[in-house]
Amino acid sequence: MDMKLTIALCIAFFLTACAAPTKVHLYGRYLSESNIKNITDSLEESGFDVEVNQHEFPANLNQSTILYSPLIKNRDAVTTLVSQLSELNIAIFNTQPLVEGKHFYTRNNLGLFILPEGTTLREQINERDVANEYHSFDCENHITLNLNANKTYELLMDKLPYPKESDYLTGIWRITQYPYISLGPKEGYEWFYFEIQQDSEIDKLGTINQIKLISQDEYSYLYFCDFVYGVRE
Repeated sequence: MDMKLTIALCIAFFLTACAAPTKVHLYGRYLSESNIKNITDSLEESGFDVEVNQHEFPANLNQSTILYSPLIKNRDAVTTLVSQLSELNIAIFNTQPLVEGKHFYTRNNLGLFILPEGTTLREQINERDVANEYHSFDCENHITLNLNANKTYELLMDKLPYPKESDYLTGIWRITQYPYISLGPKEGYEWFYFEIQQDSEIDKLGTINQIKLISQDEYSYLYFCDFVYGVRE
């Protein structure tokens, strides 16, 4: 009796595992909140489990793509996903059963990378990719500069060069004309101007892709600092 019960439980567990929905990792970095919601709702209604993230795209992806493991359990999941996205007027130009960068998908997972029409990558940096946490370099003081996706910024520093003046510590940022970016408070005060530069450095652990903000003037309010953000390949 115990053996029969054990076998029955094993079969039930196996069937439950097989019935588990395919998980779609939706890379929403270049999508609006409304687009993310529409896509998520549609895919979940079709039986997918959707997990949204804001991670960067692999370096060699420049069009809407689905990545999946060659060992995927549900072979029809990719076709179903492409069809469902087509109903949302989202065209998928590439499906790859491969590893891209550090993005590897196991047997019941798919990676969904969507680039809206008109979005450009790498030829000139996308505004969304500028929104990062930067740290000062080439100066004596440490400053953290947060450029937020909603076009606001915050400056964090241990000591203000002019203690009575702090209005410039928060404000808005904008790319005036690529590769130039400006930061300034919402009302009054001077604006700070930087040039956006992209490069790579190699250390003992590998390659670091960097975005640098190089000041276009000597800003004493920022201790004459430039700023850098880096991510490893």
